[in-house]
Amino acid sequence: MSSSCKPVPAHLSLLSLLLLSSCSAPSADRAILPQADSSPPDIRIVTPAAHATLQEEYLPIEVEYGRQNEVLNQSSFQARLNGQDITGQFDQHSRGASATIRAGRVLRLGENELVVVIADKAGTPFRSEARFVYTRAGSLMLTHVIHTEPAGLCCVGISPDGSLIVAGKGDGFVQIWRVDRSRPTNLPQFKAHRRGVTAVAFSPDGAWLATGGDEGSVRLWAVSARQPERRFILRGHWRAISSLTFSADGRMLASGGRDGTIRLWHLANNKWEEHRVLAGHRLDVSALSFSSDGNVLVSGGWDRTVRQWHLDRADGGLTLTGHKDPVAAVAVFPSSTTVLSAGSSGSLIRWDSDSQPAIGKVLQRNGDKVTRLLSFDEHARLASLYQNGRMLTWDTTDLTNIDTLMLPPGIRSAAVSSGRYVATLHDTGAIYILKKRDGTGGAPKGGR
Repeated sequence: MSSSCKPVPAHLSLLSLLLLSSCSAPSADRAILPQADSSPPDIRIVTPAAHATLQEEYLPIEVEYGRQNEVLNQSSFQARLNGQDITGQFDQHSRGASATIRAGRVLRLGENELVVVIADKAGTPFRSEARFVYTRAGSLMLTHVIHTEPAGLCCVGISPDGSLIVAGKGDGFVQIWRVDRSRPTNLPQFKAHRRGVTAVAFSPDGAWLATGGDEGSVRLWAVSARQPERRFILRGHWRAISSLTFSADGRMLASGGRDGTIRLWHLANNKWEEHRVLAGHRLDVSALSFSSDGNVLVSGGWDRTVRQWHLDRADGGLTLTGHKDPVAAVAVFPSSTTVLSAGSSGSLIRWDSDSQPAIGKVLQRNGDKVTRLLSFDEHARLASLYQNGRMLTWDTTDLTNIDTLMLPPGIRSAAVSSGRYVATLHDTGAIYILKKRDGTGGAPKGGR
């Protein structure tokens, strides 16, 4: 008997909305695998059970054939997990088939769909499927999934303690959720900009929320227990804001614009004022990242360059060239002399700015589109997050790939906060909230 979507018990509050929404969602596998006959149960998935919530690193799969197995064509057996063929990982026996799948490459955080099909000797296919939720991979744990309307959502932010999630919208509003252990609560949205909201960022202490608008202004909101309150409007850019980031001490805010400039805003006497303008990029400033001491700012642009700005100097910064496509994300090593940059087509370059001229070492030439770099901790690790849902963890000391995990594809935006929380916004409108598991070493921090 094929597994089907059933009401999720109330005690499964963690991901019940995800499972319920999947009941009506069309399956891509249905167009790939033969459609099932509604005949007796010639094949069924025993493990994992439908709607199960799993955390183990390895997933055992058990498929059972019916009493009519003597008429089945075992060579016709097919299995797909999230649309990927895993047939070759199964061992078949007289009563069924079994496999063990490791988390990371096919098994993903969130909802998974397993589909198996076998035909009888007359060619009639029989199908079984099971949807289940996987909540742990490597050092990260999936804690909540928020479902929203995808239209107009462009960017996501998460507070340092993980208690607030914000999403900027194309109509100028910001949606906000308060997160507790049981489930996220949708708070009233607020109007932040006349036109679209193009960037959001929380300060490291959680006291400020910065929003950037399509009209070119930056707005600072005091984060209160009820709802953010607008305190400052910062003007200077003459085109849309494309990136925002705070320094580690929270007293400096950098805004990158589609006008090619970077503006530094300084907090003094509880007032935000313009501190400095950095000009050098010829096109949109798409990515910004401060060093941990706040003395260095790294920027990436659509002009395919990376720039390293020493903020105690008045020069035009160090220009790093090597990308053949727009720069999507940048991050700074704790030493402030080493920089990571990601191109929009998937290229990943490590730069040593101490050398003359600066040397770039390519970690990855081309691949999937990079959405975000989640940068460094005391263990010298970096995570690169891709639009197709992959997250690769790198050991930056020897440039080796340590681990791979998967999220659902279509990552539109991502945010990381305080080294413990990650939020990803997907094309479906879903927002995934991840938390570093205790005792698993450092987690990604800042950087875009």
